[in-house]
Amino acid sequence: MSNNQELADQQIAARLLEIRKAFGLSQKKLAQIVEANQSNVSAALSGKRGVPKVWIYKLISRYTKLNEKWIWAGEGEMLNDINTLGTGSSDPMLIMDAQALKESNGRQLSKDEMERMLARMAFRIEELEEWKREMEDWKKEVIMYLLEDVQRKKGLERGA
Repeated sequence: MSNNQELADQQIAARLLEIRKAFGLSQKKLAQIVEANQSNVSAALSGKRGVPKVWIYKLISRYTKLNEKWIWAGEGEMLNDINTLGTGSSDPMLIMDAQALKESNGRQLSKDEMERMLARMAFRIEELEEWKREMEDWKKEVIMYLLEDVQRKKGLERGA
């Protein structure tokens, strides 16, 4: 195998690992999706072997928003034509949660699916609370600046 091919395989493996993490997939679940032995998935993710094309096609058929060009060449974003599925977000994890709910067609979600969704929601809530605190701090700074500016202008008017 050429050095260029090895590098390409490592980059594809890195993107596959990124997909696994972004979608909250365990190595075992990824192996199930691509219909492969978990040790082969582990070897591919660690760069010890190439990623078979059929795995990518199985992932794309399961997660239709995955961008094939991004997987193969790193071009563009992880997801094609991001459809927020009503989440108002382009976050792949939240979109995939929404897609899983949409595709469940009323079936009971597994405990693992629910726990992953709840964990991601808790994380998002923490992020939003942090953003809210930052916005409140920023608001205070703006108010202080405006008050100082008004006082400075009043001082200039008195001195004129």
